[in-house]
Amino acid sequence: GWDGTGVGGIEGTSGKQDMPSPLDDSNDKSIVRGFILLFLSKLPNPGEELHKDVLTRLLHFIILRLLKRVNIVTNNRGSSVMTGSAEYCEKIRAWQALCILSRFVTTEIASDVCKLTFTSMSQNLHGQIRY
Repeated sequence: GWDGTGVGGIEGTSGKQDMPSPLDDSNDKSIVRGFILLFLSKLPNPGEELHKDVLTRLLHFIILRLLKRVNIVTNNRGSSVMTGSAEYCEKIRAWQALCILSRFVTTEIASDVCKLTFTSMSQNLHGQIRY
């Protein structure tokens, strides 16, 4: 295990190695996000081998949560979301995930999905997010 003396017992300049907190790095978050999306994309289609609890308690929850997140407007200036901002990146990533998860939208949540989608599309957002 890690004993505070650095990798392989080699001490850093301060005498001990600082342990980065999990997922501090944007690249680490991207890798985790990629693995999660890959996992979700490989799940069987609804009505096949996908367990009903996985569909309703996990996938429907994720879909509705992502749609609610893209509807949160933190920009109070009334202008478009700035390309490259944290809000822009979060919305782009949410829409990308929603594209992968769209095959899990069933009649049980279709009405909520439509409502939230149309609400988010009416926001004054950058074209790549909205379309």
